Amino acid sequence: MSFYKRLTAFVSTAALAASELFCANYTQTLEVQFPDAQSAADATISANRLPDNAITAFSSRWDDTNTAHAKTAKAFKNAGLKATFLLTRADEKYIENYAKKFLADGFAIGSHTITHRILTTILPNDAFYEILGQRIKLETALDTPVVAFVLPGYFADHPFYPDAPKLIGELIVRAGYQIQTGLWADNDKKYGLPKGSLLGSHMFNINDRDPSEKAFKGNTSYALYRQKTDGLPHMTLGVHSWQSDAGFSELERILKTNKRPDFWYCTQNEYAAYTRQFENFKLLEKNADGKSATFKIGRISATEIGDNIALEVKISGKPVKVKLDGAEISPDKNGNFALPQPSEYRAPQKIDTIENPHNDAKFVGQSAKFAGLAGGLSQSPDGKLHLLLKNGGGAKIANCTATFRLPPLYAEGVKTLPIADIDGGKKIKRAVKLPAKSAFSECESGDFFFAVQLDFLLDGRPSRLYLTTTVEGKDAPTPCPRDTAVFVGPLEKQNLSDGVLQKLSAPAATLADFGQSPVQQWTPCRRDKNSREFQIAPNSDNPIWRNSANPLAYKNEYARLATLDFSCEGESATLFADFKNINAAYLNGAKLDTPQKGTSLKIATTRGKNRLIIEYKQDFWTTVITPLTVSEQDDPFKSVKFSRPATQK
Repeated sequence: MSFYKRLTAFVSTAALAASELFCANYTQTLEVQFPDAQSAADATISANRLPDNAITAFSSRWDDTNTAHAKTAKAFKNAGLKATFLLTRADEKYIENYAKKFLADGFAIGSHTITHRILTTILPNDAFYEILGQRIKLETALDTPVVAFVLPGYFADHPFYPDAPKLIGELIVRAGYQIQTGLWADNDKKYGLPKGSLLGSHMFNINDRDPSEKAFKGNTSYALYRQKTDGLPHMTLGVHSWQSDAGFSELERILKTNKRPDFWYCTQNEYAAYTRQFENFKLLEKNADGKSATFKIGRISATEIGDNIALEVKISGKPVKVKLDGAEISPDKNGNFALPQPSEYRAPQKIDTIENPHNDAKFVGQSAKFAGLAGGLSQSPDGKLHLLLKNGGGAKIANCTATFRLPPLYAEGVKTLPIADIDGGKKIKRAVKLPAKSAFSECESGDFFFAVQLDFLLDGRPSRLYLTTTVEGKDAPTPCPRDTAVFVGPLEKQNLSDGVLQKLSAPAATLADFGQSPVQQWTPCRRDKNSREFQIAPNSDNPIWRNSANPLAYKNEYARLATLDFSCEGESATLFADFKNINAAYLNGAKLDTPQKGTSLKIATTRGKNRLIIEYKQDFWTTVITPLTVSEQDDPFKSVKFSRPATQK
């Protein structure tokens, strides 16, 4: 008979209620014999903050899908340390030749989004797909939980809207991640999340190309200092595998030389899973009888926290014999007892996905990994999600929980419900009503990605199946800067006199090219339908243009011009731009007095047609994508009407 049992079933939860998303969900029993009755009566049990009496946890993060990660992995393996590799889109070749080998060596895999887009610049629904979609892809390809996430470019903020971190934080948690390491340690504070929602770390680097031992020593010391202040016992080294062969050798030497016995060297998954167990360890009941004491404890399963690492506990007194659910366990050299996860509460060993990419209401897909398993997820016009799961195999599906992960259109991002056991040859249908809409701007644009995460036992083995569907959304409602802006450049700044730019910015003027070279000709900004409406991309996918532009990129004596034509009903408006990256701005034939920094400027407009020309610096991100719009309502999400400027070839 089992000595542990499942606690309450999961119920519907709000997207960010950490106390509901992560909580003890099964019990175990510890039977402890002591030398005398008094020791048994006085006995206490507590969970250790970190394993092995360590003073801090040391992990690492290595970003992008890079074949050089193999050299990073070798350096860490030779030093006896662990690494976490956070991947963008990874093809089958990379999965087979690299990612699976990393896992076999005891390392971990995390997510860095699908395409490395700067999440604050794209539509919320597309950001959600980048975040959740990559978790599902990696878990399915590798049959391992992915609970670590890092932001592309470290960007969680946006100069135009202050709730950008709140949005990004919600999406990370909605997607089911446990930990994110970035330029800040306190994710809950940064993202405005309830305490305990998203774990973090004190991150540092020691030069991605030329590793510095001095930097390593200084940064680890500083991380320990910060730990005393904020109580976060976790530091992370990263972030890119860009070293030369000599650099990788030096990295290995630094790791070996500075290895400490009082540090716990772990992966991000291990740290997250151990910390969640520590946070959710509960003493539910104690009974003493003579020289024996029995402790009933509540624990959180490894199913969602992503790693089977054992939790260490300290038992007071001098235990003579300890049994966990009837099986004797022994203390380590420090007197701590490791409590492994029971087999049925371990992380899933096999993970598959069935996709319904066009939201076909009649869709039923077959699992490629689970013989006989089929199902589908779809959204109906009445605002419900419909789940179908067929068990065509011989084994029972038991202990099944369905976790619905919803896009940012909805205020409630996670809904969970228990699913009754499904015998072979049976099926279940469930309809879940979608919650109220959120207050985040532009959440009704773009495609809506829905997923249900099914965790269950099959033949007694923890397993996971994702069912997904994509509902086509609408595009930008009106012509916007993203779709109408044109640009030219890089151009030599000496040719961009005030007189030239004042003339070009006259509303009735036709934009004339500066010459015959592709960079001298006015070109529509690259259109990216996934970008927010006020993001423009002053570049082109045309290879001829790129060949001309690349040698001039980021040279200080060059600049790019972007032009917006728009209409106003009144005589004043607000110009929204990232002014620190702007050399000059011209409106309707006059130069504007632009600030050195900030994001908004009151401008005098004319009723009817207006023209704005911005001279941009050759900053990297500005040449990729930059925010720019005009509003008569002091709101970048409520812009004026834009039109494509006329150009003369």
